[in-house]
Amino acid sequence: MKVLEIAICEGGLDCWVYLSGLEVLLKCEAHTDPINPRSQALNTAYLWDYICRKLHKLGELCGLMPGADLDPTSTQLDRVVNLTAGMGLEPSTEELEEGEAPHRAPSDKLREALSSREAFQKIYLEQSELAMGTFKHIGRFRSARLIGKNLADFYMKLGEPQKAENFLLDAMTSYHKEGWTKLRDMACLELAQCQYQTGIHHKYVKTGCQVAGSSLLETRDRLEHMNNVMQLARSSNAGTMLLKASPLLKIDVSRISQSKVGVDEAFQITVTIDNQGPCDLTCDSIWLTLVESVSEFSDRRIHKLKSPVIRQASNSSLDNRHVMNLTNVNLNKQTPTEISLRALFEGTLEEPVLAGISCMNSHELLKRNDSSGGILKPTDDTVKKDVTSQQAAVTGVVLKQGENTVTLNFEGVLAGCYSPGQVGVKVGLLEFLKDTNSGLSVMVTCDETRCEIIPETLVAGIGQEVTVCIYSGNVAIDPNSKVKVTGSENLSITTSSHDNTVLLGGVARGGQAEWKMRVFHQPMVTGGLKVDDKIVFDCSWLPRPLIMTLTFVNPFKVTHRLYTARDMKYIQVTVHAQGGGQFQLSDWSLVATNGNDLELVCLNKPLVPMVCTAMTLNLCVSINLWSPWYVLQ
Repeated sequence: MKVLEIAICEGGLDCWVYLSGLEVLLKCEAHTDPINPRSQALNTAYLWDYICRKLHKLGELCGLMPGADLDPTSTQLDRVVNLTAGMGLEPSTEELEEGEAPHRAPSDKLREALSSREAFQKIYLEQSELAMGTFKHIGRFRSARLIGKNLADFYMKLGEPQKAENFLLDAMTSYHKEGWTKLRDMACLELAQCQYQTGIHHKYVKTGCQVAGSSLLETRDRLEHMNNVMQLARSSNAGTMLLKASPLLKIDVSRISQSKVGVDEAFQITVTIDNQGPCDLTCDSIWLTLVESVSEFSDRRIHKLKSPVIRQASNSSLDNRHVMNLTNVNLNKQTPTEISLRALFEGTLEEPVLAGISCMNSHELLKRNDSSGGILKPTDDTVKKDVTSQQAAVTGVVLKQGENTVTLNFEGVLAGCYSPGQVGVKVGLLEFLKDTNSGLSVMVTCDETRCEIIPETLVAGIGQEVTVCIYSGNVAIDPNSKVKVTGSENLSITTSSHDNTVLLGGVARGGQAEWKMRVFHQPMVTGGLKVDDKIVFDCSWLPRPLIMTLTFVNPFKVTHRLYTARDMKYIQVTVHAQGGGQFQLSDWSLVATNGNDLELVCLNKPLVPMVCTAMTLNLCVSINLWSPWYVLQ
């Protein structure tokens, strides 16, 4: 038009482009290829988008866009009249080609769109959704979401933010997957404004925190939404809301003061919180929970499982680590070993229009992601609060912009191995939660009062001195504490006190007290090798006594056997040495319990025998009987 120097009113060229494009689209619809409709949609999709943009521009020129407080001005009304008159008069009945379905003329459609705001909004939305659906049909999802973003702006101007939310969420998810962080945050800003108008607080608070924590947006916008979130957090109408700490707060556990403590000892855990917001954040409380650590040997069978077999790509495959729009697919199940491919083309072999390769088993290789979901979906309700008694908290903390250090003091923790669990930051009704994985741990031990006797193994039949050690553990023993020592009937105990009550001095936590005493256990020459006996220590500061076991080794085991040689009777007494050192046997005898007319004559030489470990001594006694029955001892 500029080259031809044709005078045309403002908007006239846009009307001509719209009418021409719509006429082409109507003819294309009349000649749709039933065999391959997608090839036609590849061309008509962009034309639908083009005429939608022209219609949008005409709506701005004629004052038909939603959101305007005033009616169209006289200038805009004159422009509508001029544009309508410039279209000319169309016959009521248009001559249709054979097989063509009757339809409204493009000029009638444009006249109706320019007649009122309601008609313009209806036609614009219909054609925009038709363009978006055509793009999705041919797989141009990025172009479809751009149209969806324009529709979101249109719905926002219409005062219907609930219809604009899904379009903005799709755009934000698409930008995130493709790595466009700036566009993602800008779409997140628009989504926050949309959700704020809907009045659904639990959605807006999550999106508003993402806006406040973005460093790519203007400070003014971040402060605005930060203040809105804080007002909702202090409002009594809203309920408690659990949020992920990121990206507003970056939390990490940096240090544990001690790796091993007692149950009554205190320890400190240092938490680093990086405030990514545009201003300081006043917190009601900050807490940290402890979770029990799993032992590395708790489930050995897991380490015996074979790792899953992953199909490896060939050396000639494309390295997709640096391809922006291509994401790695991690399949849980085994992928097929063969990929079925088929060549396809459009046109003729001499003059192909389109050529490509199609995968016949793509449904086994790929899984389509939900177009309305994503990790940034603000309606995600997977945040769970860790409720446990093993936690510590601080109150009234102000988190400055940037890195902050918070130290939490733990006291009275039960015995066990713990690692830092969940960090929580409470601001009014909002709770920002972060599950930590720092790799740090602390061992809380419970060392109770215990007793030890040295040595633990003694020889029966001999009075021996032993050392008794009392370890206080995690308890401090008072200076006036007493220990009452008692034994069994076969065990004799002698201490410095006549009633075997030992008075202890003051013993600090983790200290020990010791004393000496003598013990004597009756031997059992006809018993086994060892015998166990118990000693009871009744401590005045403990609710129950300490019971210790002493092992006594019988030094000898005596057996006998009776022999007969005609009228003579002989007894062979065998002494088996079972350990305990070297002993001398003196004044040994065999005595009859009843009867004075029994004569026992020892046939061994009158020497003092020595008995050592693993040695056997045999003694022979001749019996002269004058009565029919005697009992020998």
